[in-house]
Amino acid sequence: MPLTMPYVPITLILVNYFIYFYIVTEKEIVKDELTQMIGRIANNLDSTGTSASGRTAKSMRIEETEFGVVVFSRRYFKGVEIGRPAGGVPKGFNQIIKQWILDKGIAVTQLPYKRKPSANWQPKYSVPERSLIMAAGAIASNIKSKGTGLHQRGGRSDIYSQEIETTVGNIKKRLASEVIAQIKSNIRK
Repeated sequence: MPLTMPYVPITLILVNYFIYFYIVTEKEIVKDELTQMIGRIANNLDSTGTSASGRTAKSMRIEETEFGVVVFSRRYFKGVEIGRPAGGVPKGFNQIIKQWILDKGIAVTQLPYKRKPSANWQPKYSVPERSLIMAAGAIASNIKSKGTGLHQRGGRSDIYSQEIETTVGNIKKRLASEVIAQIKSNIRK
Protein backbone atom coordinates (compact mmCIF):
# COMPACT_ATOMS: atom_id res chain seq x y z
CA MET A 1 0.00 0.00 0.00
CA PRO A 2 1.57 3.34 -1.04
CA LEU A 3 2.24 5.97 1.60
CA THR A 4 0.07 9.02 1.22
CA MET A 5 1.13 12.34 2.58
CA PRO A 6 -1.27 14.19 4.85
CA TYR A 7 -2.52 17.41 3.32
CA VAL A 8 -0.28 20.34 4.27
CA PRO A 9 -2.24 23.55 3.79
CA ILE A 10 -0.33 26.28 2.02
CA THR A 11 -2.28 29.42 1.25
CA LEU A 12 -0.79 32.27 -0.72
CA ILE A 13 -2.46 35.65 -0.67
CA LEU A 14 -1.10 38.78 -2.36
CA VAL A 15 -2.62 41.74 -0.56
CA ASN A 16 -1.15 45.09 -1.55
CA TYR A 17 2.48 44.51 -0.74
CA PHE A 18 2.23 41.51 1.58
CA ILE A 19 2.70 37.94 0.45
CA TYR A 20 1.40 35.67 3.21
CA PHE A 21 2.33 32.00 3.46
CA TYR A 22 0.21 30.19 6.05
CA ILE A 23 1.80 26.89 6.86
CA VAL A 24 1.55 24.45 9.72
CA THR A 25 5.12 23.17 9.90
CA GLU A 26 8.73 23.48 8.74
CA LYS A 27 9.26 27.25 8.71
CA GLU A 28 12.91 26.83 7.72
CA ILE A 29 11.90 25.23 4.42
CA VAL A 30 9.51 28.08 3.78
CA LYS A 31 12.10 30.73 4.67
CA ASP A 32 14.67 29.08 2.42
CA GLU A 33 12.28 28.94 -0.53
CA LEU A 34 11.13 32.53 0.05
CA THR A 35 14.73 33.72 0.16
CA GLN A 36 15.35 32.02 -3.17
CA MET A 37 12.12 33.52 -4.56
CA ILE A 38 13.21 37.02 -3.53
CA GLY A 39 16.50 36.48 -5.37
CA ARG A 40 14.69 35.32 -8.52
CA ILE A 41 12.28 38.27 -8.39
CA ALA A 42 15.20 40.70 -7.99
CA ASN A 43 16.85 39.02 -10.97
CA ASN A 44 13.64 39.36 -13.00
CA LEU A 45 13.40 43.05 -12.14
CA ASP A 46 16.93 43.59 -13.47
CA SER A 47 16.78 41.30 -16.51
CA THR A 48 13.50 42.79 -17.78
CA GLY A 49 14.74 46.36 -17.41
CA THR A 50 12.01 47.07 -14.86
CA SER A 51 14.40 48.14 -12.14
CA ALA A 52 15.36 51.81 -12.15
CA SER A 53 17.00 52.45 -8.78
CA GLY A 54 16.94 48.93 -7.32
CA ARG A 55 14.86 50.09 -4.33
CA THR A 56 12.02 47.64 -5.04
CA ALA A 57 14.34 44.62 -5.06
CA LYS A 58 16.13 45.87 -1.95
CA SER A 59 12.84 46.43 -0.13
CA MET A 60 11.83 42.74 -0.12
CA ARG A 61 12.35 41.07 3.24
CA ILE A 62 11.09 38.02 5.12
CA GLU A 63 9.57 38.22 8.58
CA GLU A 64 7.85 35.81 10.90
CA THR A 65 4.54 37.19 12.15
CA GLU A 66 1.52 35.80 13.94
CA PHE A 67 0.20 35.01 10.44
CA GLY A 68 3.20 32.88 9.50
CA VAL A 69 6.16 33.73 7.31
CA VAL A 70 5.61 36.94 5.35
CA VAL A 71 7.45 38.63 2.50
CA PHE A 72 7.22 42.42 2.76
CA SER A 73 8.02 44.87 0.00
CA ARG A 74 7.35 48.43 -1.09
CA ARG A 75 3.80 49.68 -1.09
CA TYR A 76 3.40 49.70 -4.87
CA PHE A 77 5.12 46.36 -5.48
CA LYS A 78 2.21 45.02 -7.55
CA GLY A 79 2.79 47.86 -10.00
CA VAL A 80 5.87 46.15 -11.48
CA GLU A 81 3.52 43.65 -13.12
CA ILE A 82 0.21 45.47 -13.49
CA GLY A 83 1.37 49.05 -14.02
CA ARG A 84 -0.44 52.07 -12.66
CA PRO A 85 -4.01 52.84 -13.70
CA ALA A 86 -5.15 56.36 -14.56
CA GLY A 87 -6.38 58.49 -11.71
CA GLY A 88 -5.11 60.18 -8.61
CA VAL A 89 -1.39 60.32 -8.00
CA PRO A 90 0.56 60.82 -4.78
CA LYS A 91 1.76 64.21 -3.64
CA GLY A 92 5.05 65.08 -5.30
CA PHE A 93 4.41 62.74 -8.24
CA ASN A 94 6.30 64.98 -10.70
CA GLN A 95 9.36 64.76 -8.44
CA ILE A 96 8.99 60.95 -8.28
CA ILE A 97 8.90 60.80 -12.09
CA LYS A 98 11.86 63.19 -12.31
CA GLN A 99 13.89 60.84 -10.08
CA TRP A 100 12.71 57.85 -12.16
CA ILE A 101 14.00 59.55 -15.34
CA LEU A 102 17.36 60.10 -13.68
CA ASP A 103 17.52 56.54 -12.27
CA LYS A 104 16.67 55.02 -15.66
CA GLY A 105 19.17 57.25 -17.45
CA ILE A 106 16.55 58.44 -19.95
CA ALA A 107 17.78 61.15 -22.31
CA VAL A 108 15.60 64.26 -22.24
CA THR A 109 15.28 66.61 -25.19
CA GLN A 110 16.81 69.96 -24.28
CA LEU A 111 14.34 72.83 -24.61
CA PRO A 112 16.16 76.18 -24.54
CA TYR A 113 14.46 79.32 -23.31
CA LYS A 114 13.01 81.57 -26.01
CA ARG A 115 13.55 84.59 -23.83
CA LYS A 116 17.13 85.79 -23.52
CA PRO A 117 18.57 86.41 -20.05
CA SER A 118 18.90 90.08 -19.22
CA ALA A 119 19.38 92.40 -16.26
CA ASN A 120 15.61 92.20 -15.66
CA TRP A 121 15.22 88.44 -16.06
CA GLN A 122 17.38 85.46 -15.24
CA PRO A 123 16.11 81.91 -15.73
CA LYS A 124 15.23 80.07 -12.53
CA TYR A 125 16.51 76.74 -13.93
CA SER A 126 19.30 75.79 -16.28
CA VAL A 127 18.20 74.43 -19.68
CA PRO A 128 18.90 70.77 -18.68
CA GLU A 129 17.03 71.24 -15.38
CA ARG A 130 14.10 72.92 -17.09
CA SER A 131 13.94 70.20 -19.73
CA LEU A 132 13.96 67.47 -17.08
CA ILE A 133 11.17 69.19 -15.11
CA MET A 134 9.08 69.60 -18.26
CA ALA A 135 9.57 65.96 -19.29
CA ALA A 136 8.67 64.74 -15.80
CA GLY A 137 5.55 66.92 -15.82
CA ALA A 138 4.47 65.60 -19.22
CA ILE A 139 5.02 61.97 -18.21
CA ALA A 140 3.24 62.47 -14.87
CA SER A 141 0.29 64.12 -16.61
CA ASN A 142 0.07 61.26 -19.13
CA ILE A 143 0.15 58.64 -16.33
CA LYS A 144 -2.53 60.55 -14.41
CA SER A 145 -4.84 60.72 -17.43
CA LYS A 146 -4.12 57.37 -19.17
CA GLY A 147 -2.16 55.19 -16.74
CA THR A 148 1.25 53.70 -17.45
CA GLY A 149 1.97 51.95 -20.75
CA LEU A 150 2.26 48.65 -18.89
CA HIS A 151 -1.23 49.06 -17.47
CA GLN A 152 -2.60 50.07 -20.88
CA ARG A 153 -1.12 46.88 -22.41
CA GLY A 154 -2.74 44.69 -19.75
CA GLY A 155 0.28 44.08 -17.54
CA ARG A 156 2.72 41.19 -17.49
CA SER A 157 3.39 38.09 -15.40
CA ASP A 158 7.14 37.59 -15.63
CA ILE A 159 8.33 39.43 -12.51
CA TYR A 160 6.73 37.79 -9.47
CA SER A 161 3.61 35.82 -10.50
CA GLN A 162 5.48 32.87 -11.98
CA GLU A 163 8.00 32.94 -9.14
CA ILE A 164 5.22 32.72 -6.55
CA GLU A 165 3.74 29.68 -8.30
CA THR A 166 7.17 28.05 -8.54
CA THR A 167 7.86 28.76 -4.86
CA VAL A 168 4.54 27.30 -3.71
CA GLY A 169 5.28 24.16 -5.75
CA ASN A 170 8.80 23.90 -4.32
CA ILE A 171 7.51 24.30 -0.76
CA LYS A 172 4.91 21.59 -1.29
CA LYS A 173 7.52 19.19 -2.73
CA ARG A 174 10.03 19.84 0.04
CA LEU A 175 7.44 19.52 2.78
CA ALA A 176 6.14 16.30 1.25
CA SER A 177 9.69 14.91 1.20
CA GLU A 178 10.19 16.00 4.81
CA VAL A 179 6.95 14.40 5.98
CA ILE A 180 7.71 11.16 4.11
CA ALA A 181 11.22 11.08 5.61
CA GLN A 182 9.74 11.56 9.10
CA ILE A 183 7.16 8.81 8.53
CA LYS A 184 9.85 6.42 7.27
CA SER A 185 12.03 7.32 10.24
CA ASN A 186 9.18 6.58 12.65
CA ILE A 187 8.36 3.28 10.92
CA ARG A 188 11.97 2.08 11.32
CA LYS A 189 11.92 2.68 15.08
